[in-house]
Amino acid sequence: MAVEVFDVAVVGAGASGVPAAVAAAREGARVALLEKTSSVGGAMCAGLGFPVCGLFLADTEEPQATNEGLASEFIQSASAKVERRGRVHLFRCGARKFAETYERWIKAESSIRLYADAGDLRVGEAEGRISRLGFGDIEIEVGAVVDCTGCAAVVRNSSALTIVPEEPALAGFLVRLRDVEFNDMLPIKVPHTLWRAVDTERLPLAARYTVFDEGVLKISVGKGASAEWLASEILRELKAELPEFQKVEIEQTSGVALQREGIRLKGKTVLSEEDVRTGRGFANSAARGCWPMEFWDAERGVRYAYVEGGGSYDIPMGALKSENIANLWAAGRAISADSMALSSARVIGTCIATGEAAGRAAAREAA
Repeated sequence: MAVEVFDVAVVGAGASGVPAAVAAAREGARVALLEKTSSVGGAMCAGLGFPVCGLFLADTEEPQATNEGLASEFIQSASAKVERRGRVHLFRCGARKFAETYERWIKAESSIRLYADAGDLRVGEAEGRISRLGFGDIEIEVGAVVDCTGCAAVVRNSSALTIVPEEPALAGFLVRLRDVEFNDMLPIKVPHTLWRAVDTERLPLAARYTVFDEGVLKISVGKGASAEWLASEILRELKAELPEFQKVEIEQTSGVALQREGIRLKGKTVLSEEDVRTGRGFANSAARGCWPMEFWDAERGVRYAYVEGGGSYDIPMGALKSENIANLWAAGRAISADSMALSSARVIGTCIATGEAAGRAAAREAA
């Protein structure tokens, strides 16, 4: 079995993974970028290209970038419409432009080697460090590792300390519909119809948190529930109750329920709800977050809480660095944070920034 040698391995080529690989490469590292699927883009592309959140500060008349570096570079490179909705700004680049931007970034860095279809990850450790990663018949020796998978694949397959949420946030399943007879009342009529169905026990509780926006049903899925079954039952109910849905057909789905929260790294610092709410600063800041905390609770639905004063907060480097494995970092949804803090920090704009910070730190560790 051939063994490849890299300074840094980044696992996951999604929102935080590609920036991590690019940042490490720009530090002079030789980088292995491992992706379990056949393409880059992660949940953004699997989720039908929902708007990118967290790139811009809240409560500003004109869009102001939250982070410099690759997050700002992404805004310029993807070149898309910025829409203000309430107190926040959304970046509507779409799944294709998102993936194309990431693909250009990878191609521009000759020291990045992308391994697609790299599933069934193996993790080897020695003397408090991750020494090897493996998948299929490939083995990689590594100087440092960044876990950018939404499921914390490296963390879970190693001896890294973890945070395990007691009641994880509901997952999201997206269904794009065609032949809907649109009108301005549908975003109100859809949840109202589903609330009635839940109250009469025709649908499970999670169905009442469904949102309909721009032709897409955004369905919340509880632990152990079948996303496909719930989507079909919701669509059946809407067809039966709303004339606008009589001819509706499913055009596309996200394929899988997209997890908002799961097992993740226990870092040297745990970002807290209080840190986010009060806009706390840290001397060793890795990135800035600004999106409101948005926790999808199985019993109470979504809970929102903005950063006080509409500002931003620091994500410390300690929230990206493993507490007990010297050369392991995490970014994106795998960072060290409590559930409410993560419900803000998990958005794509912030993931780009934490990915960049973790990749740069890993490259310097491996140098």
